[in-house]
Amino acid sequence: MMYSTTDPKDVAEQSFNRLPDGRDIETEQIDGGVLVWADADKPGRELIGFAAVTSYDDIRHELVRRGLGVGAIHNKPEFDIEEVGGR
Repeated sequence: MMYSTTDPKDVAEQSFNRLPDGRDIETEQIDGGVLVWADADKPGRELIGFAAVTSYDDIRHELVRRGLGVGAIHNKPEFDIEEVGGR
């Protein structure tokens, strides 16, 4: 899914914990960092990036465990934790 801005990182910078289209941003602490989620167009949520990354290997293992594509670690942006509401 594409956003109205060209860079997903700019999206998070525009509004604290909310995308310009009104969808909430959620964060989830895992081994290796934080997953950053947003409400999807359909029921559910979509992974939009990562924050506070300490190990992409650990994040990769978590994505595999959840049945998500590991290509996300190469294609999704890494946000500063403050951008997505973390501390």
